[in-house]
Amino acid sequence: MSKPITTMRDSNGQDVPVKYVSAYDKLRDRVTRRVEARFHKARAVLEAVVSDSIADLDALMAARRSSAPRATSRRGRSTA
Repeated sequence: MSKPITTMRDSNGQDVPVKYVSAYDKLRDRVTRRVEARFHKARAVLEAVVSDSIADLDALMAARRSSAPRATSRRGRSTA
């Protein structure tokens, strides 16, 4: 079980006893933390999507390189 919160930090960095914090400020803090958590979760999903997409594109490029015919000069010699 977590310890009960006894103070909250104000915009100046000062710890203020919870009994002196307005109901609105407590609500604002809860909503802000909930929104922040939602963004962290979405960022993790987005990072996975980007990583998977890069891997797919790398595989596609490798497939193209392995199946592409070699370029030849006019004399029939390989340029690679």
